[in-house]
Formats: sequence, C-alpha cells, structure tokens
Amino acid sequence: MTRLKRAYLDYNDRYWAGKLPDDLMVKWAYGIDAMGDSDPEIIRINALLRRWECAWRATLLHECAHIAVDLTGPELKDHGPKFKREIRRLLRAGAFDGLL
Repeated sequence: MTRLKRAYLDYNDRYWAGKLPDDLMVKWAYGIDAMGDSDPEIIRINALLRRWECAWRATLLHECAHIAVDLTGPELKDHGPKFKREIRRLLRAGAFDGLL
C-alpha cells in the first residue's frame, strides 16, 4: 500500500468516520495541470508534489472533500457552497493544521 493510500484511509477514518469508499484508487499522476483531481473512482495527486508532504497532504484533503460532497449530490468538480462548507468543517477539525 502506498503512503498516499495510507494517508487517504487515515483521513477517511479521522475526518469522515470511514464514509468515503475504501476501494477508491488514490495515485500519483504525471501530466495533470492541477495539484490534484478526482472523480467518483479515483483521486490523482500531481506527482510533482511528492517531495512536499504538506502540499500533497493538503491536496489530498481537498480532493477527499470533493469525494465527500459528491456522496451527497453531484458537485464533484465544483467549489460551490457544499464544498466550501466541507472545507470549513475540515479547517475547524484541524485537518489542515501544520499543512498550510
């Protein structure tokens, strides 16, 4: 298991009470124009972030938030109100402490 997948499973337990899919693929990706992206089956983190643990962890949390919001309705690629509420919840929970 990769450290990326271990981090995903840890965050899922800590911040989503295990509600995100355990079988979601989480991988390093080359050639993407963003720090990360996601769809209902995969989270891709830009492989250029591998050296900067704080950056890839913050990006992973961001993409996990997209997955969590998508479980409640289609807002996966949007940074709309539901997504912003989820990010605020994570900030209050301390998910980004030491990363930002």
